[in-house]
Amino acid sequence: MSGDTPIYEDLIKELGDVPRDVKATAEGTLTELQRDFGFNPVLAVGKAAQPEGFARGRFPRALSA
Repeated sequence: MSGDTPIYEDLIKELGDVPRDVKATAEGTLTELQRDFGFNPVLAVGKAAQPEGFARGRFPRALSA
């Protein structure tokens, strides 16, 4: 951010850049879901947002219940 937002800059100094950290965590989680389960959020739009294996019941009952 530029010098036009001193309140935001002060908050970043005090607390860290929370929006950047949240974005990084979300991107990391999405990468793990894609790697581990073949999850694709684009294909999940309009469907139940489940990894393909869960939707087809290929995982143990305890995990898919």
